[in-house]
Amino acid sequence: MPSSDSKNTKQIFVCLEGSPRCGARFDSKKALEKHCRDKHHGSSEALLYRSGFS
Repeated sequence: MPSSDSKNTKQIFVCLEGSPRCGARFDSKKALEKHCRDKHHGSSEALLYRSGFS
């Protein structure tokens, strides 16, 4: 059974492309990159969040 610590280190990728910023959230970099390709955002620049971080 995973410890609660592993949940606290889950990574969340947020799309920062577009104007205003897109803000779409993904749990993997691959999903973010696919989104950026599909939306023709260009780069896949992202903010990296830890869950529980506001």
